[in-house]
Amino acid sequence: QRGIADDRERIFEGNMIWLGQNPPFGARIPYHLGAKADSVALVVKDAGGATVRVLRGDATKAGLGQGVNSAVWNLRVEPIPGPEANPPAPGSFERGGATDGPLVLPGEYQLVLVVNGKESGTGKVRVLGEPDIVISDADRKTRYDALRELQTLGSRVQHAAAAVRKANEQLTQIQAALKAELKDSSAVPAPIKASLDSLTRSLDSLKKKFGVGLDFSSPDFSFSDFRKNLGFRMGNAAGGIDGSTSPATEDQLNQMAELKRDIPGAIAEVNAFVARLPAFYKLLADAGLYPVAPKPVPPDDDSRGETTTVTRGRN
Repeated sequence: QRGIADDRERIFEGNMIWLGQNPPFGARIPYHLGAKADSVALVVKDAGGATVRVLRGDATKAGLGQGVNSAVWNLRVEPIPGPEANPPAPGSFERGGATDGPLVLPGEYQLVLVVNGKESGTGKVRVLGEPDIVISDADRKTRYDALRELQTLGSRVQHAAAAVRKANEQLTQIQAALKAELKDSSAVPAPIKASLDSLTRSLDSLKKKFGVGLDFSSPDFSFSDFRKNLGFRMGNAAGGIDGSTSPATEDQLNQMAELKRDIPGAIAEVNAFVARLPAFYKLLADAGLYPVAPKPVPPDDDSRGETTTVTRGRN
């Protein structure tokens, strides 16, 4: 069926559509370089001199040339780096990458330009609140503090989920490598099989708790259970508060209180589980089950002392 937007006459538009890119959100900060630089950083500090954000790397790589350059600060605090290894699978609902923080509070911020590792200039940028939004300074500060706390909690959940993903990959590889042996009770010592079964049960519980390895196409998938995992709950709470410049609702505050209660215990469970893995891996290695060392290359005929004599006759 034709969409409503396609009902208008389009012949005059020709066969090409021209689109422009919206400017990035935030404060565009201009600066001048007397010569091409190897590195540039812009340090943003609050009124008390505390560093709020450092723009460098990708944020300033296009502004290293001689002359006038600029970088864009998105008005948020410094993100917390995410786990370096084991990112979530593409298309999954697991959270990955850096944990962004909230927009800074309105006020004046100091800028320091650092060129090739040396301070080269200073400046100021003033951040204003949206005039059409009515919120007291106290409520705005309470909202900001809540989002900073959620940023830290979210980062801890990400790192714990990464540990669970890594453990899941390793145990899955072990189970696949020992698939035939596990069917034969005599091939795998009983203590090793019992340890593997115990670890698998514990890991299944952690995967549900952190939303790792979910199969959304499975007929047994339960969205009500999915909503209970810490990653989803973190995104729901932080997104709700960050999505509106208004005091947090009673429900949002309750969600945050529940997360502050549940996350430390869940992370302790992950740490206790991870601490069990080295001993189990040693059991497998000592038994010669996993990893299996490659077989050496067999010696050739000469190395076994055999000599082959070739006799050539005259033509």
